[in-house]
Amino acid sequence: MLNEIIRRRRALHSIPETGFDLVETSDFLKREISAWDCEAESVAQTGFACFFDAGKDETYAFRSDMDALNISEASGVDFCSTNPGKMHACGHDGHMAMMLALGDWASAHKGELNRNLLLIFQPAEEQALGAVEVIKSGVLERRRVSRVYALHVDPWTPLGTVTSRPGPMMARTSEVYMTFHGKSSHAAMAEKGIDALAAICEFICAALEMEKGIDADIPRLLKFGTINSGTAVNVISDKAVATGTMRAFSDEVYENMKKRLYEIADGVARKYGATYELEFASGACAVINDEKLFKQAQSALRDMDFKTMEKPVMIAEDFALYAQIAPIMMIFVGLGSGIPLHSPNFVMDERALECGARALIKLAEA
Repeated sequence: MLNEIIRRRRALHSIPETGFDLVETSDFLKREISAWDCEAESVAQTGFACFFDAGKDETYAFRSDMDALNISEASGVDFCSTNPGKMHACGHDGHMAMMLALGDWASAHKGELNRNLLLIFQPAEEQALGAVEVIKSGVLERRRVSRVYALHVDPWTPLGTVTSRPGPMMARTSEVYMTFHGKSSHAAMAEKGIDALAAICEFICAALEMEKGIDADIPRLLKFGTINSGTAVNVISDKAVATGTMRAFSDEVYENMKKRLYEIADGVARKYGATYELEFASGACAVINDEKLFKQAQSALRDMDFKTMEKPVMIAEDFALYAQIAPIMMIFVGLGSGIPLHSPNFVMDERALECGARALIKLAEA
């Protein structure tokens, strides 16, 4: 099985595409599944869903993401990206290869399945848009899906280990855009201006102190990544913009953090006589694993190296949206590399792929 998974993963790795524009990727996958005993239908533009009808009343769904990232590859592998500026740096090539192994097994054992299976190949996960389109298609309701599984490779989990946890697993995310408007003046006559740069610096410092002050037992994150302001070394800036990210695992914590940022912005604006705009661009919802599914997975994967994660992680996934339709569960498959996801140097120990494929099969037959 491993040799076939590797062949497919490497072929997919060499043709990375982004968003919904996954023509090469989709064509490759369609060729690979052409011999499957299933009903395939297009969903979410270039995605598709494969239904293995075992004549049962219940269907388990499995989702694999398909898209890559706008990153120039520097991994040095022999099968590196042939599409300049694009790279499978998040492991989705491996996810697809593991899903194909599950489909091979399902097709060969269709008459023995304990329930129907639906395999979803989803585009645009990195944009947090693909799951929405799959759900809009209605395929989960039509196929009577009662649960949805997904997996993700994880560089920080030891090779050969599968991990998950009940309840919160991956964060809700929001981009933060903070703009202060002041009044320009010569630095020698600073009192005639309104210093937008000073205002935004004070805002960021107060916001970061606010994040530290939240109960340490409540996981959350607020970080700023950019500040842009000013036109000259001796001119008071009339506009300053900062961007960042905010993450939490419950709507209550998220809304409290958001409210507090508005309060800080109001206070800073009054102090400096500035005006401001504070905007939040919500991304993925929090991935909350169903506790019943987690317990069942513990049993199904008991002969594998399956461990319970101590705490959730701050990365995000649009897989969370499938919980609108049915209980969900995400598992991590360890790479043991310590090379971060989304790095141009990302590489994958391909032995992990067989471990992940075995986990998917065991969940399907449980």
